[in-house]
Amino acid sequence: MYYDFGATDEPEWFVDEILAHRWVGQEDLEFQVRWTLGDVMWEPLTECKELEALDEYLELRRVKRPRDLPRKTR
Repeated sequence: MYYDFGATDEPEWFVDEILAHRWVGQEDLEFQVRWTLGDVMWEPLTECKELEALDEYLELRRVKRPRDLPRKTR
């Protein structure tokens, strides 16, 4: 008999680090995230709010809140 204990064959994804940020339009903030499996993707702030990697990224940039991150001007 086969028992399913809820384990999947799919690899688990964890955030390795946040590499960069960008402002999209006037209000939307996205972060370039490197995942432990090697993929790099842009994720919205709403998906990154609770990450320890975000706290580390903000600390390295010497800001307290994501909204304090600089915007590039052209």
